[in-house]
Amino acid sequence: MGPGGRLRHVHEVPRVHRAIAALVFWIGVFWIGAAIWASPALAGEFETLVAKLGAESFSEKIDAAEALGVLGEGRAIATLQALADGRLYVHRRDGRVLIAETAGGAVRLTDAASGAGVGDAREDDIDKVRINNRLRGVIAAAISRLALFSTDRGERLAAARGALKSASPDMVGLLEKALLDERDAEIRAALQQGLQAARLGSGTLDERVAAVRALAGSNDPQ
Repeated sequence: MGPGGRLRHVHEVPRVHRAIAALVFWIGVFWIGAAIWASPALAGEFETLVAKLGAESFSEKIDAAEALGVLGEGRAIATLQALADGRLYVHRRDGRVLIAETAGGAVRLTDAASGAGVGDAREDDIDKVRINNRLRGVIAAAISRLALFSTDRGERLAAARGALKSASPDMVGLLEKALLDERDAEIRAALQQGLQAARLGSGTLDERVAAVRALAGSNDPQ
């Protein structure tokens, strides 16, 4: 390379670095903006689905529980667990869905959608949300999926490893969201494998080929 070529190369390298930095910056702006816009929508959908758990119709409650299972909202775990345990109630006056917690002989009521305490209520002011065996199964499956967003690291790791064993195309969106939120390296690795396995049955041909290669190169015994 002559002097002129070396000089051009010296000037081009900083230009490339600036271009990469700009690209990283705008990607960051995109994701921050997406998070700002998505958060209110996610919260609104969560509140709507929680309200539907208090419906009279079992089919409506089943639909709501299934939707909560793929929403990727960790708060849904406590609500669904309360429903499974017979601790979910509907206030007769305003229709709010409430979680009942017993502590020291006293019953504390919490708004299932907002998490705010609502104080006490008389027994004739609230109705227990009824469930059947089919709904129990849906609740168990939903809680299992939502464990990906648990505050407990062990539960998240177990759920991520379990996702590899039971991966299906409908898990792609949930695993992508969990991967976006997760910061733990070991859990992220397990989520990546689960996501690749889920993509084997969906996505483009290139995505499926990439998934096969990623899984073939994994040394995880699970």
